[in-house]
Amino acid sequence: MRLIQNSAAPDSAAIAEIHQRRQRIQLARLLQLTEKMLEFAQSGDWVAVEDLEAQLKDELDMCYEMQQQAPSLLIAEALATLLYLNDQIVALVKIARNKLVVNHNQVARNRVLVELYESDMP
Repeated sequence: MRLIQNSAAPDSAAIAEIHQRRQRIQLARLLQLTEKMLEFAQSGDWVAVEDLEAQLKDELDMCYEMQQQAPSLLIAEALATLLYLNDQIVALVKIARNKLVVNHNQVARNRVLVELYESDMP
């Protein structure tokens, strides 16, 4: 068996195709991470959301770098989808935050009531 040397460099169309494949793979990873974040947010697993957020940030940095190298409508459309999903996550975060505030206020009120009750005891 002999190896045949290929001295021809890839043409610009082949390079563009490789770049587009990388973009699609990158965008698929971004969408998967964002969808997982949304699922975890819907179930109230905020630790998992935070862990995925760190990964998402790294993936987004790479995506923006690719976009600067070769701007693409595909990336722009995928980012619009990501923004939509992110808006849903933010809405869930706000709901969770409001629930925490209500719970905190209720605990504070209960604490005051317990203290009043205990102070009235002989």
